[in-house]
Amino acid sequence: APAPATPPAAPAPAAPQAPAAKRLSAVKVAGTLKGSKGQLRVSFSLTRSATVRFTVKSGRKAVATWTRKARGGSNRFTLKRKLPTGRTLKRGRYTLSVALNPSAQASAAIRVR
Repeated sequence: APAPATPPAAPAPAAPQAPAAKRLSAVKVAGTLKGSKGQLRVSFSLTRSATVRFTVKSGRKAVATWTRKARGGSNRFTLKRKLPTGRTLKRGRYTLSVALNPSAQASAAIRVR
C-alpha cells in the first residue's frame, strides 16, 4: 500500500519585528520673546510617541525643566516668557534643550528681550 501523503508544512509565523527606536529630529524654534506678548513656536518630530523633556538653561545652570507627552510624527507648541513650570524668564540668553534621553537631544539658543 502506498504511504499516506503528508500535508505540506505550514510556513513558520514571521518573527515579530521590534518597534522602531524612538528618535527625535527636526527641532526648530521660531518667533521671538520680545516684550510681554512674545512667543516662540517650538516644533520637532518623533518616530514614535514618547515623553519629551524640555530644559531651559542659562549658561550651565538649569532654569526650568518640564516634560510633555508627544505623538509620533510632527509636534509643536508655543513657549512664552512664563514657562510651564510657572517661572518667568528675565531678559538674557538661554538654551532650550529638547530630549528623549541623555543621548537623544537637540538644543537651540533663545533670547529674551
